Amino acid sequence: GNLNNVFFFQPFRYLCFGPIFAFSRAYDTSWLYREIKLRGALVEEGDLKLLPSEEIYETVHGVANLHRDEGHMGTMVLTNVRLVWFGHMNESYNASIPYIQVVSKRPITKMLITNMLITIAKGTTKNAKKKKEEASRHCTPP
Repeated sequence: GNLNNVFFFQPFRYLCFGPIFAFSRAYDTSWLYREIKLRGALVEEGDLKLLPSEEIYETVHGVANLHRDEGHMGTMVLTNVRLVWFGHMNESYNASIPYIQVVSKRPITKMLITNMLITIAKGTTKNAKKKKEEASRHCTPP
């Protein structure tokens, strides 16, 4: 890869760097709390697979995801960490959006129906390029 900065610290004492390595490992294993996940194994038999310490606040059935003006009916689950939407016909058609990635949310009217427009930071999926643009998801309540 292309490294911009390299830092050398001397003298190297492993005990001093132990907490840094532990923090790095914790950060690498907790990405679902920070980054958007699309089409993942988030749901099993209609139930959201919860993250450690995650609690469900509300489950709303009959929520349409209006992506590219195509409506897909599904379920929206609001937790203390993220909002998750998954399709009724295909549970693997889903999105997990941690609240930390929500740029804005606002109601809009489209086709005489009030929708909630949720704008997320683009480039926040696990393997996406980092860009400072925005992507949007529209969700229609029942």
